[in-house]
Amino acid sequence: MRLIAFLLTLIVCIGIGGWLYLSGQLPAYLPDGLIHKPSLAAKPGTSGTTPVLTFKGTVKAELLAPSRPADTFRDIKLLDSFGFVDSKGVEWDVPPGYISNGASIPPTLWPVVGGPLDGPYRDAAVIHDFFCDQKTRTDDDTHRMFYEAAVARGTSENIASTMYMGIIFGGPKWVVQNAKKAGFLIGSAHAQGAPAKVDPGLVNKQATPEQLKAAEELKEWIAREKPTLEQIKKRAEEMRAKTGVSQPK
Repeated sequence: MRLIAFLLTLIVCIGIGGWLYLSGQLPAYLPDGLIHKPSLAAKPGTSGTTPVLTFKGTVKAELLAPSRPADTFRDIKLLDSFGFVDSKGVEWDVPPGYISNGASIPPTLWPVVGGPLDGPYRDAAVIHDFFCDQKTRTDDDTHRMFYEAAVARGTSENIASTMYMGIIFGGPKWVVQNAKKAGFLIGSAHAQGAPAKVDPGLVNKQATPEQLKAAEELKEWIAREKPTLEQIKKRAEEMRAKTGVSQPK
């Protein structure tokens, strides 16, 4: 009988404790380390710990005719402003009239990672093109923004990670110099200044068989191991250097 009474008391205590936890009414005297406090994503217009990934408007564009018969119909011209707010709350705005062609994702790698205007990551590619052209924000921030914007538009993490890999492996790299602080640290996503030491990667040239093989192996590794973005960046940069993607300075 004592055992049964003990078990009943234990069940009641667990039930009360669970209700208090779920209702947020745990006693104040419990140490903070014993209480799990999940972070809350901030809603637009409110404060919170994690900004919500948000697009500003939608892509409204005109499909441009090629200037030469041999050109493709990849060029699109924005008819209205368009932008994105990343996980740090940084705004990435593209003005109307900008012409995008997705070339900031190396065309020679499209058979491996996918074409920039072929999927839900199209909007991310347009913004990425603009800031790769401007080079007023760091390449790391710009490429990371592409990944976040692609996922926010519904791209699967595997595909977004694969395209991020393609950008790190063969996309443009640059260093922002003479940046104006403008209230922010130099080198931040807000830094503005003249670019220097630009490395176009594979943007304007064909990949070698060795480079294509390396990209395929990186793609398979991502699908198999599900690495973090930091791991992808490290490994893609290593393969970029090993296969001679980077241009001589």
